[in-house]
Amino acid sequence: MPAPNFLFRRLYRPLAAAALLVTFGAASADDDEVAAWVARHPPGSIQTAEAADEALHGAEAQRQQIEARYYAEQNECYDRFFVSRCLAQADERHRIDSQSIRPIEIEANTWKRRAKVEERDRNLEEQRRSNEEEARQRAAQQRQRDADTAAKVERNARSAAEAEANIRAHEGAADRRVAEHAARLRQKQAEEAANADLRAQRIREFEEKKRASEARQRELAAQRAEKEKRRAEKKEGAAPVDTPKP
Repeated sequence: MPAPNFLFRRLYRPLAAAALLVTFGAASADDDEVAAWVARHPPGSIQTAEAADEALHGAEAQRQQIEARYYAEQNECYDRFFVSRCLAQADERHRIDSQSIRPIEIEANTWKRRAKVEERDRNLEEQRRSNEEEARQRAAQQRQRDADTAAKVERNARSAAEAEANIRAHEGAADRRVAEHAARLRQKQAEEAANADLRAQRIREFEEKKRASEARQRELAAQRAEKEKRRAEKKEGAAPVDTPKP
């Protein structure tokens, strides 16, 4: 009478072969699905933020499916007759499918980084233009104030000249009061002129400090963006390699 283990092996091998065909058929279907997804994202097809996000989400879903199939195939391989060959085939499918998805992920991430840099540059340019427009408006307002002050000084000077002429035409107490008033008026005019020059100088100093600060902020923003870019590229270059289970 044949030993029970011998009978089990004779019955098991045909069943294992049938299971191998079914599994390889399912793996082929999964491969076709990955290939179809990759075909829907040819190089250069990512041109919007929505397309980049959709590609990254789709790549993540494909990777989860590839990993799930890979682990399932590994577990099934240990129940088969040709274990090493089965594991090698599973490893090769896993490697090929994973590599086919990687270029799409790189293109999507590259597009998003480039779009972020371009958006930052646009914002900086808009801020620069806004600052320049504000500076022009402030300069125009200051010129108008200076012109008003100069006109006022000229009117006061004419008034003072008229007062002095009146002083020379009249003598006595009334003339002395006029002279005193003219002196006070001239002193006030001189103070106003001095204050106007001081305010203009302070405004110019403030504008220069502000422009220097804005230039420094733009430089720091550009340096941070460059560091972010190098850090991201370094992470992508150091992506871990999947190691098959023993």
